[in-house]
Amino acid sequence: MSSTPPHLPPCGVTAIGMVSSLGRDALSSCAASRAGLSIPSELKVVDVKTQALVGEEKYDGPPSLLGHIVRGQAEGFAGPGKALVLGTLALRDLMNRRRLSLQEQRHTGLVVNLSDWAMQDALAVHPPHLSTDPLPSAAWRKQTATFAQRLATKSELDLAPTCQVTLHGGSAGMALAVREAMTLLHAGKVERCIVGGIDSRVEPSFLKAAAVLNRLRTTDNPVGLTPGEGAAFLLLEPLSKAGRLGARAQVDAVASALEPASSFADIPPTGASLAQAILGVLRKEPPRGAFWFVGDLNGTERRAAEWGRAMARVHASVTLDDVPLWLPAASFGDTGAASAAMGTCLAVRAFERGYAPARACTVWMCSEGANRGALALRRLSD
Repeated sequence: MSSTPPHLPPCGVTAIGMVSSLGRDALSSCAASRAGLSIPSELKVVDVKTQALVGEEKYDGPPSLLGHIVRGQAEGFAGPGKALVLGTLALRDLMNRRRLSLQEQRHTGLVVNLSDWAMQDALAVHPPHLSTDPLPSAAWRKQTATFAQRLATKSELDLAPTCQVTLHGGSAGMALAVREAMTLLHAGKVERCIVGGIDSRVEPSFLKAAAVLNRLRTTDNPVGLTPGEGAAFLLLEPLSKAGRLGARAQVDAVASALEPASSFADIPPTGASLAQAILGVLRKEPPRGAFWFVGDLNGTERRAAEWGRAMARVHASVTLDDVPLWLPAASFGDTGAASAAMGTCLAVRAFERGYAPARACTVWMCSEGANRGALALRRLSD
């Protein structure tokens, strides 16, 4: 397990930005999620062969596949192009909430977490073969190696040129991204850092892989995921400055771990790595009712099993009776690399508006790849 060293001080969250299937900004997305809204629609990007994998055709037509799409903005784009559109929308929303001068921008870093393409890689070796072809993720990482720089340019931001970082951590990569941002701040390389995630799981490459691997939720498979897309960012600044700016939330700690067993393995998950990450941010047992979870459950049976076994391990050290659990996927679908960032925005907004169920929040996350992570948030006034 790798966690934030004690010498890295907490950071304040001075602004958030988001785009989702429920809204074009963080405020409307969070309000809609709080109201319990969810607006899945039939995906029109599924080709005939992929659609055949979803289920058998009935008398009323081929099987439909539902997903959570950002309407009117990213439709017609794919791959890195769609990620740029989604990321630009979320970044502009953040900048509308915390306007930075040109001089401030030049002392601001950017850390972006993208998909690890673990699902597509799993399809490439299903069934296992001895092909010497590179995995699909290799091409994706090459295409997006300088994504952070391209996003800053697209968003018309003049950010610190040497502090624009692109990570490919998947659903749990937000923990790696936040740790990178906190490290940049502590080292004095930037005065503030934008950190977040972007993903679209409604594209053909992901849908085909998820369908073949039986991970999609359909009429024939009720325990699968419902794909979504979105982007979300946080602006982290030192606590001394964050308080003056009226921030209501701080990042206390972040931890990450590596899961040795593949999410596509036949052996059941133990939950040990996820439990390590969660315990890495719960430094001491909090009083009953002192925190709540924002979780990465996405509807798949394996993810639920891992969470349940992780909680059994965590409960041995921390009392978990009556701890609320918020699930972003219930509102936005499974948004992959953007999920934890969107969940963090939900928690920050709850602190800002005063409806948070506790003084602190733990955001836990799981990737289809090896990454597991957790992030501890706290109300800044405490």
